[in-house]
Parts: sequence; C-alpha cells; structure tokens
Amino acid sequence: MLDQDMTVLGVSQYDFTTDEGDHLKGCKVICLSDVDQNKDFVGKDVIKLNAPYGIINKFRGAKLPGVFNLSLQMKTSGNKAVLSVVDVLAAAHATD
Repeated sequence: MLDQDMTVLGVSQYDFTTDEGDHLKGCKVICLSDVDQNKDFVGKDVIKLNAPYGIINKFRGAKLPGVFNLSLQMKTSGNKAVLSVVDVLAAAHATD
C-alpha cells in the first residue's frame, strides 16, 4: 500500500443492482491528477478512484476541495492497473 497526499475534489457513494442482478456498492473519490501538461494535454485533469462503501463519512464535515492523506492500493485487472482508496488517514488542509 501507498500513502499519498492528494487533492480531493468530491466524493460520491453508490448502492444499486445492475440489470444482470449484480449488487454494486462503493464510493468514487474524485481527485486532481498529478499528470504533467504535455503536447496533448493542457490544464488540470482529474482521476476517479474506487473506494469502499461508507468512506464518504470520513469526508463529511471536511472542507472540499482539500488535501487528504489517502492510503492507496494498486491492483491489476487484466492488462489494466486499478488504483483504489483503502482509507483516509488524515486531512492535510483545505484548498481554495
């Protein structure tokens, strides 16, 4: 696992059943990406990270956007690496 300070823009929570009958439950944490500008990209980009259901409660009452120390985990799914939030370790500070 990796602990990293990231600027969190927002968090959403979901809990639903797909048309195929699969139950999906979790959160999406939307952060600023640290991707550098290059010839194909200008400005700030965002990254959406999967997180466990209920983690939204660790952000309630916090000022967003803000910098948070997140515990991250990298898993592979097929040929693709997937980064997810495991825990919120601390709120570093708010950004304006």
